[in-house]
Amino acid sequence: MADVFISYARQDREIAMRLASSLAARGFQVWWDAELVGSDDFRDVIFDELTLAKAVIVIWSKNSVRSKFVRDEASRADRKNKLIATCVAGFDMESLPMGFGGRHCHPVDELDQTLKALARLGVLPADQKPAAEQKLQQDEKEAWEKIKTSQNREDFETYIRTYANGLYRAPALIYLRKLDLLNNPNVRRAGRAGYRGVQAFALILVFALMLIVVVAPFAVIYGNQAPPALGPALLVAAIVLTWRLYRWFYSKGKKNST
Repeated sequence: MADVFISYARQDREIAMRLASSLAARGFQVWWDAELVGSDDFRDVIFDELTLAKAVIVIWSKNSVRSKFVRDEASRADRKNKLIATCVAGFDMESLPMGFGGRHCHPVDELDQTLKALARLGVLPADQKPAAEQKLQQDEKEAWEKIKTSQNREDFETYIRTYANGLYRAPALIYLRKLDLLNNPNVRRAGRAGYRGVQAFALILVFALMLIVVVAPFAVIYGNQAPPALGPALLVAAIVLTWRLYRWFYSKGKKNST
């Protein structure tokens, strides 16, 4: 379980990383979705970390106020009375989402203000926690260091059972899904190169057909104007094909990790 969950828009990643590093250097256990790459497959992991965190720091910016995920994360944290609102430099406070206008919001670079807000919520750095909790965190860290590069699925399952709400639970789940993917018979049969090739094919296909959508209404094929419905129909076919490929490779991994 992390002390702090950081909610931010993808475009503000560098700002979130600086905040996470500053808090970690002061002994706080920080979780942010740096390892998740924004994948929809890990929404359940993000939700669990948001729920378990003792405090949630939202970074408001022109990007995050438009993000439905950031707004939802901030709302959930606010209902649990564990939200700390910060904002980027030059942020227009009038653009705050409805429901947050009356809440105090300090600049994200003013770390002292953030530390005071964490103290008010009773969130303490490692050196101020009870000895038993410090030992548990140290044991967990040592256990994670031993297995984080393992290729053995059982190592990660054992870690998750032992530290069900541990700080490294999220990356452990991610590693499990990656191992399941690599052990998927379809992937093993195609080989890593073949799997990457299919991914590249799907991306190129989608790009090509999106280009058709733009060009088709204006193109002239053998002297006849291209049917306007051709582009959208091909795009839908490409999306369906790509989704089927995705499910083909990931279905086993998702089944085994739930």
